[in-house]
Amino acid sequence: MNLWAKGIADVLKPGGRFIVVDFHPVAIIFDEDWSHKFSYFSEGKPLTWEDGISDYVASSGTALTPWGYETGIENFRNPYRSHEFQWGIGEIVTALLEAGLTLEVLKEYPYANGCKIFERMREAPGRRMFPPEDVPNLPLMYGIVARRKKF
Repeated sequence: MNLWAKGIADVLKPGGRFIVVDFHPVAIIFDEDWSHKFSYFSEGKPLTWEDGISDYVASSGTALTPWGYETGIENFRNPYRSHEFQWGIGEIVTALLEAGLTLEVLKEYPYANGCKIFERMREAPGRRMFPPEDVPNLPLMYGIVARRKKF
């Protein structure tokens, strides 16, 4: 994580901004059916998916592609193993601060932008995907703005 943040700081010009919007690490502890399956703190160990990444664009349909969606390969399965690294919000922010960046914004969102990452998600205006009514509110995305100091 620290190497990632240092790489970001190194490519920014003095006064330059880093902006990221991503799935919230809290959301990643759940399986597709909203069951608590994974640990929040992974200690740098990857989650490995032997069957690869699914076609989340197809499962999201028009919600993720506002300009129009055309059905492609149905029931797509990626045959290649994939690895994901889970970092908590505290780890992400601390790494950016330790790399010398100044945190300007940390915002959490109770929805996913256009992506139906879980079963039974409810679509709201603006292609925002919320949990079903029977699932408690939780952060599904976050945004960070950090700036490299001017010298």
